[in-house]
Amino acid sequence: RPVIISHSDAIVWYKADPLSATIGSPIRTLVGTRITLTCPATGSPTPTVSWKKGVETLNQTGLYLTIDAVGSDDAGIYTCVATNIAGSAEASSDIAVEGT
Repeated sequence: RPVIISHSDAIVWYKADPLSATIGSPIRTLVGTRITLTCPATGSPTPTVSWKKGVETLNQTGLYLTIDAVGSDDAGIYTCVATNIAGSAEASSDIAVEGT
């Protein structure tokens, strides 16, 4: 069964620099920030990773999800889902976006 090694430390990012974070951490950032979420999924056989925002499946797969310039409509809960023949695992981050 897949395993996702997630983090739970809150991240507050009010910098112009891009943000890289591991899934599981709640994130608060400013409009325009570039965010890359990592889903460190392991298992045997190697799981496939898909991404969701809320209940909507995103058109992106793999260990990384990148949002080039977050806007207020990008706020929400993002989930990575790791799946193989033995089962699946999920981990989520709540992204809050501040500013106009």
